[in-house]
Amino acid sequence: ILIENNLSLEHIKKINDFIMLKSKDTLWSKFVLMLGIQMKTGLDPKIIVSIENKDIDETNRSIKLPNKLISFSKPNDDDLWDSIMERKSNSKYLFYRTRIQFYPRHKYYLEVDQDLDLPTSPEFFKRRFKQMKSVLNL
Repeated sequence: ILIENNLSLEHIKKINDFIMLKSKDTLWSKFVLMLGIQMKTGLDPKIIVSIENKDIDETNRSIKLPNKLISFSKPNDDDLWDSIMERKSNSKYLFYRTRIQFYPRHKYYLEVDQDLDLPTSPEFFKRRFKQMKSVLNL
């Protein structure tokens, strides 16, 4: 797990602020949703990338995993749950394979589908985590 339990409150605040700031940012939104789920649940990124859309229960605001049920029913889960609902699609996985395309002339990023039937790699999470730590000087 990339987030240690002994993070200082200052670091946790920086990460939470980063999640709020980047939740709608094309370059970061997928990662910060994964990070938000990890911070709430403590799940390994390998499990997070393997969440299937069919296991998301919109009525009960929960995600069913092989060994546990994760509830998002508390009021402070609203933003995270809303982001999960925005990400949910007809693909097999909540975090299916995509890539970020940059258009230099327009200084514009676009998330492009790569494979709707494959999950995002755990390496994606690790790479973005390292980038975030660098951006935040952690």
